[in-house]
Amino acid sequence: MNPSDDEGLAFVYFDLGDLSYFTACYSTVDKDGIYIEYNSQEQGSYVDRISYRLVENGVIFEYPQSVSELIRLESPLLLNFKLADEEFYILRECLQNIFHNTDTTPYDIVP
Repeated sequence: MNPSDDEGLAFVYFDLGDLSYFTACYSTVDKDGIYIEYNSQEQGSYVDRISYRLVENGVIFEYPQSVSELIRLESPLLLNFKLADEEFYILRECLQNIFHNTDTTPYDIVP
């Protein structure tokens, strides 16, 4: 994870094991929107309806069915982890840079 690398890219990368991963990123240079990817570029897309919530020991990403079909991953996506306080603050900064620098519309899950 990095809140802003040398090229203005904020990203988070979650290793899900068994060669599986989920990543979200945003470029302050290109400003194309939030890019998310699951396992390969073929399962990646720029999205305009996605939200996140930090929860105890994890983060939840929520997006509509149309995004689920593009990346082939159901929503909501709950990722659990154990982070030291310093790592958690970096994660929070990364997510803020990814999601708060865009015109992304928060996606609300309707029960």
